Amino acid sequence: MAIQQILKWGNSLALRIPSAIAKQMRISVGKKVEIRIDGTTLVVEPTEDELPRFGQRDLLKALKQMKRGEDALGSRRGREVL
Repeated sequence: MAIQQILKWGNSLALRIPSAIAKQMRISVGKKVEIRIDGTTLVVEPTEDELPRFGQRDLLKALKQMKRGEDALGSRRGREVL
């Protein structure tokens, strides 16, 4: 546990995070965190700031996997071609 003083930063308040705590949380300069209140407790949690990349190869792979299985559309009723 570390005791910190609340500082003023423009019109907002600021709180310094000691480096040991930042390392434990796996956060660094430029990383995004989620800040929320749980009762009277301030909770700071790291977030995933980059979305997973989904490229053309991933799309083609997903489409090929979808074609392998049949859709549960029921039995044929006429001369449908699947």
